[in-house]
Amino acid sequence: MHSSAGRYGADRQLLAMASGLDPSRYRARVVLAQAATDKILWEDDHFLFKRQYDVPETSIAFVDQEIIAIDEVATDFAKTVVTSLLEGF
Repeated sequence: MHSSAGRYGADRQLLAMASGLDPSRYRARVVLAQAATDKILWEDDHFLFKRQYDVPETSIAFVDQEIIAIDEVATDFAKTVVTSLLEGF
């Protein structure tokens, strides 16, 4: 995983690598690391995020609806990761 946190002066970096994507379940490895030393402060190798987003297949604007659904997934995923991280400390 790669981050540009150091370029912006951050002292910690939160990285997530998603895998096993399907319409209702997203698996990821999530790591919070010290930027300068890469020391892992918190990690979850099997972070599981479940959510169902409807994207109509017959819509003329299918691509637009898919982009909206992907944005919703990313936002909800980020909120869930932060909640898990805060509960881990």
